[in-house]
Amino acid sequence: MTELDGRSYRERVRAQEKMMAAFLRDKFPGEEERESAADKIYGYAGALQDVYMEIGLQCGFALAAQLSRNVSPNNR
Repeated sequence: MTELDGRSYRERVRAQEKMMAAFLRDKFPGEEERESAADKIYGYAGALQDVYMEIGLQCGFALAAQLSRNVSPNNR
């Protein structure tokens, strides 16, 4: 099992952002190329965020529905 990261969400995201920015500066010295690469990376990250948010919401709704059935007056 992986150990939990004790840093805040903001700290964790900022650390990755700094590493990505350094990588892009190194690999894409031209600003236009760097901006294009960054746009693709952020687009990919945004798609992942959307997908995992939707999965999380669906799981949450399913759990809430199951819990509401378990506490309904008909189950007593």
